[in-house]
Amino acid sequence: MNSSEIKLVLERALARLKAGEAWTQHAFARDDAGVEVDPSDPRAASWCALGAVYAELKAPFAEFRAVTSPLRIRRVPTALNDNARSFDEVRRLYEDAFAWLDA
Repeated sequence: MNSSEIKLVLERALARLKAGEAWTQHAFARDDAGVEVDPSDPRAASWCALGAVYAELKAPFAEFRAVTSPLRIRRVPTALNDNARSFDEVRRLYEDAFAWLDA
């Protein structure tokens, strides 16, 4: 997967989060009732930063790792469970990845 394809997946993942309205923590994805579901489940209504990528990618885990590496999330539990993290920080992760991919 080349950098333009990676950027497209990341752009779709960020759009999926709907400016924070469809963003969650402590799970890759949740349904409308807040129950944890698989990110690709049609009932999913909100996603974490990585769950949104997984939902858009629909590919093997090796490709998931390649696409998420520009997000530079070093520790997945922190990305999912840090209650101090705001959606603005998540958006910046994506924007930094876009800049890195464009460089």
